[in-house]
Amino acid sequence: DEDADDAAATLEPDEHAAVYRFIGEMLSRPVFSVLAQSLNWIIIRGSYRYRTVIFNVFRMDASVVRKLKIVAEHLQNECPAKVSAAHVYFDPKASDYYLEASRPADALAFKQLYGPRELSLDLGDFRLKYPVTGFSQINESQVPNFLATASKLLQMPSGCRFFDLYCGYGLFTFGIGSKAKETIGVEWEGPSVEAAKASAKFLHRGNARFITGCIDADFIRGRLPERSSLPEYVLLDPPRKGTAPGVIRELASRRPERVLHVFCGTDEIPRELYQWKSAGYVLRTLQPLDMFPGTPHLETFCLLEYR
Repeated sequence: DEDADDAAATLEPDEHAAVYRFIGEMLSRPVFSVLAQSLNWIIIRGSYRYRTVIFNVFRMDASVVRKLKIVAEHLQNECPAKVSAAHVYFDPKASDYYLEASRPADALAFKQLYGPRELSLDLGDFRLKYPVTGFSQINESQVPNFLATASKLLQMPSGCRFFDLYCGYGLFTFGIGSKAKETIGVEWEGPSVEAAKASAKFLHRGNARFITGCIDADFIRGRLPERSSLPEYVLLDPPRKGTAPGVIRELASRRPERVLHVFCGTDEIPRELYQWKSAGYVLRTLQPLDMFPGTPHLETFCLLEYR
């Protein structure tokens, strides 16, 4: 009803509502029924200025792709809100996660309809590019506050070593790691790591390097550089399911000066903090931030120090 429409509009930019309305009107036509019946999600990503639409489908055959191309052409030329790019994301499992990481390797998993395959985040002094399917904070207006809060809590001195674990395309590495003598970002998702490396080169951040790998206890023990005379500061921002077994124990054994553990799943906080406590670390500050507007979810910063 009208009240529901008004309520929904407060949670999204007006341009997003215009895009969804435009696509919805097209999909309501009988000629597009095969596409409408194949959709998991319609996702809008990007910034307030540049928008990308991703059609997440559980079926990707010739008829679906043909209809997608027609919708994309109308979207590019006729939508009242400018859409810079459109892509197709194939998820045959119809996962609850709208960009499911685990998909069939023997099928076309991603298709570009038009526009760039990258998104960008403007941080004022510099801009970071990242893959259209890579994770990024969705509440763009709060990202500067997000970074400023992380920097204030960690209080990294110049000349330290900074570990940015689960770093994605390097938001924290570039956003708060400039004073560190050495920053090391770790991420398992290859395209995001390549974007981070490209940003380091473009921004002339010679102190930053990135490693691709699955973060587990063996990785922390065997692939991170050995301790040196540099004081270590650690930020870890794992996925909602939390860290793998042994990761916290191995990180704690390095005795970092400060650890900032970022939680996007509130349910994981007690279990993970218990592991830090068992390893000798105490919680100094807990700071939630609303990075998921219109949902009950929070990003929570937990600052830890060795007792």
